[in-house]
Amino acid sequence: MRVIREVPMVALHTALVKLLTVGQRCPVYGEVPPKAARPYITVGDATFKPTGTKDCLIWRVTTNVEVWASREQRRNLNEVMNDIATILTEYWSKLAVDGFHVMDCDIDFLETFEESGGGYHGIVTVVTDLQK
Repeated sequence: MRVIREVPMVALHTALVKLLTVGQRCPVYGEVPPKAARPYITVGDATFKPTGTKDCLIWRVTTNVEVWASREQRRNLNEVMNDIATILTEYWSKLAVDGFHVMDCDIDFLETFEESGGGYHGIVTVVTDLQK
């Protein structure tokens, strides 16, 4: 049995926020300020699955990068999601996760839906492999 000493939760979250902030114009928040103007991006929920061997720990991380837009911004939502997919697949090698080597970063899927209170919500599901 291997002992897991470090889970890259904060390091990956920080790296994704930084890369997405530099790569496009839509605001990216780790924590959304009150009354934030839409559209904006948040780095949301993530799952972390340890793989590899007892001598080589690799994390397979699935992260939801979310886009929030108002009712009249559906086109903006789609454009921002396209930008996110482009940035993460073209510049994934620039993803600097402190203490880990980024082996791969890819898009699993994208989805959009209308919010019940009005507006739109989009999710880009990102899969990242990190080696300690």
